[in-house]
Amino acid sequence: MKILIYEIRKNFIKPYLFVILCLLTVINTVTIYDYYKENHVFSTEQTNRSIAFWNLYEGKFKGRITNEKINALMEIYTPLYQLCAVERTFSTEYDPETYTGYTFGDYRMLDLGFVRPMEYSYMYRSQALEIADKANENLEFFQSAGNAYQYRRNLKIASLFGGRQITDFYHTEMYENLFRYDFSSFLILLMSILALVPVFVAEKETEMDLILSTSKKGGEETVNAKILSSFLYVIVISVWFYMVDFLAFAYCYGLTGLNNQLYALKDFMLTPLNVKMWGFILLSAAVKIIGLLAVSSIILFLSSIFRRALLPYILSLGTVFLLMLVNEFTKVKFINPIELIANRELFKNTDFINILGFPVHEFIGVILSVMLLTGAFVLATKMISKKTHA
Repeated sequence: MKILIYEIRKNFIKPYLFVILCLLTVINTVTIYDYYKENHVFSTEQTNRSIAFWNLYEGKFKGRITNEKINALMEIYTPLYQLCAVERTFSTEYDPETYTGYTFGDYRMLDLGFVRPMEYSYMYRSQALEIADKANENLEFFQSAGNAYQYRRNLKIASLFGGRQITDFYHTEMYENLFRYDFSSFLILLMSILALVPVFVAEKETEMDLILSTSKKGGEETVNAKILSSFLYVIVISVWFYMVDFLAFAYCYGLTGLNNQLYALKDFMLTPLNVKMWGFILLSAAVKIIGLLAVSSIILFLSSIFRRALLPYILSLGTVFLLMLVNEFTKVKFINPIELIANRELFKNTDFINILGFPVHEFIGVILSVMLLTGAFVLATKMISKKTHA
């Protein structure tokens, strides 16, 4: 424990790292605000449309979806739809009797903010049942064909989608944008490169490794402490940035609907996860951290095999960009940590891999493969350090 604390203090409790953390936090927050300004539909700002939306949302339509709420919405929306979309005879003059000040503004606010998302929520149960029914129809065919894997796969799909429904209506704009945002992960990678490269290299540059090799606790125990302290550092700064992400997005877009189901987001209608929004926020952050630890293990490996810091810095940065390019332009999902760091696509669809005739969720396979990659680089780092200290 003393060695671990010493390695943490020596490598990571440094003024320049704290300054950089503060600077990147400010950059991240400003980037989120710019992102919000470019992408928001309804904001917490005091514009006519936003005030009208939030008043209707909080006062009439938020929460349990009922026939009364649907009828009340359509009573307001139908004449506006007739004027603005069918007849196109709406007035462009300011009208104090409207919610937003303009007839077309009311139509767009109701259409984008309530009608389309509520229609999706209301219809989701029948869409999910259709998927489950199709899977159930396939069961008899694959059973008669003797295809055990496809039988089990369709059985799993039927089980996943059969009971799904969205019973409550919540504004989901915050989550749609939060789950697309990956810039903070890139900042974490930069901070990881900056802090982790010197973990092994610094002692070689000062030839302290020669002294440590003669010390009673300068061998394997020290190497383990370096690796563990590095992982703790990455976990701490990751938790910090992801907390900042959540708070900044909640402040900009408005925090509501944490208990809504993940598949209430249209992009996640086919997700294999039956979790609520808050559950996916935690799960996504945990999966991102697994990917970040995998990249960190590569950086530590590079740090352990060179005696000067410049080349590990260059190679670490190059490795990160190469992994990003592979993730962007190829369909290879396994072993690539970036697939976990930018995990939106991984959880959007229900995909399986065949393991000994059993359907296993693809995201589980990706997580396990990346964890194996991490273990391999940790083991390689320990072996190289052991030879260095021998």
